[in-house]
Amino acid sequence: MNQNQPKSNKVLWWIIGGILFLVVSLLIIYTVIQTNKAKETSFNQKPTESNNKPGQTGNSSTTSKEELEKYLLEKRLDLQKYFVFCLQKEVKPGKVAITNQVNANNGRNIVPSLSNHLSKLIGERKDWIIFSGKYTNETSEEWNKDKLDQKIKNGEEWYIIFDKSQINSETCNYFSKLAGIGGTTFPTGIVLAVEAEPEVQIKKTKKETLDFLKKNDPILQEKF
Repeated sequence: MNQNQPKSNKVLWWIIGGILFLVVSLLIIYTVIQTNKAKETSFNQKPTESNNKPGQTGNSSTTSKEELEKYLLEKRLDLQKYFVFCLQKEVKPGKVAITNQVNANNGRNIVPSLSNHLSKLIGERKDWIIFSGKYTNETSEEWNKDKLDQKIKNGEEWYIIFDKSQINSETCNYFSKLAGIGGTTFPTGIVLAVEAEPEVQIKKTKKETLDFLKKNDPILQEKF
């Protein structure tokens, strides 16, 4: 019996050693797993970098866009070089009845907001617009009768932009402060030659309109 005791002790130590090795291995594996989890959590919680300039808030780009869009209507008189209006939203379809016998085929009434701003721009009350071709005394087939109404009612959002810095010049041939039909002038109307580029621009989206104004009007060049 005494001869078998050393052999039994040796086996016992092997078993204890194996158990210790297993425990240490498990502890190492557990430590590695926990470390990796901590790294992943730290990475996921890392704040995203902002493209905003110092002092700007996260919604500054939205605020800037909203402020820019005000120059299409409520703040358009603040533009330095241009005047802009929306054809579909601010011009009414249907010929203007000049008298009981005379209609302006290319004349259209305008909404109060546009009437008010044009009146302030010119210094006289203006209620309707004659849409002409390349010059104020030239009729346009595209901007006349049914074709004009089709544009107004097409459900889109076209903006007409004209250079207001030249409208007081005697040589201005794309804008007239008085509407004239058959040799008779009518003080409440104006004439706009919508095909007179580059003085008159027609943009068929709001984005295109804002991009043009931001690039070409000095006031917006400074602000945006």
